[in-house]
Amino acid sequence: SKRSACQSKAPASALLRGSSLKSSSFQSQQPLRLQHQVRHLRNIVAKAEEGASQGADPLAKGNYDEPETAQEANDLGLRFTNAGRWTEALAFFEKAINLPGTGTKRFRDKPRPASDREKMTSLYNIACCHSKLGDARSGLVALAGCLEAGYADYGQIRTDPDLESLRKDKRFEGLLKRYEPQSQGLLGGFNLNSLFGGDK
Repeated sequence: SKRSACQSKAPASALLRGSSLKSSSFQSQQPLRLQHQVRHLRNIVAKAEEGASQGADPLAKGNYDEPETAQEANDLGLRFTNAGRWTEALAFFEKAINLPGTGTKRFRDKPRPASDREKMTSLYNIACCHSKLGDARSGLVALAGCLEAGYADYGQIRTDPDLESLRKDKRFEGLLKRYEPQSQGLLGGFNLNSLFGGDK
């Protein structure tokens, strides 16, 4: 190129002097750049504090970054559930299932899928959202998917207030019976009397 041709004609000493000048100039600019970055961050914090004092909605569109991973989408969904905004939360939990996650990488040219744990989190919360929105059928479908993925905290399912409307549905117990292990005591149903030759 023209640029490289011109550079090749310059003496080596001149090139060295030029590179050292550029280097010293860059170093002198570093503190200034850092000051600008600090000032910029302070402005962001100040605007956030100003918005909070004026009652601005922190969950309004534009006040949060769009999630790029399953974890980010689940976290954002939980923020909406904590605010009682179930319809908006539902959209993020459903989105999380198809976003990259921390699961096993299957293809070299594709990102890792959501892990089983991330899927369970999404599906459980999808069930909660549908329950709160009065859609028992969709909630039970999501809960079945969560159980199929390996979720096994049946105590949580039976007591979580967000799943109350699902528990009132006649199909709820039938669904749990398919997955919930039946308690048989510490010995797992073993007949202790048979060990000693029958009942006495």
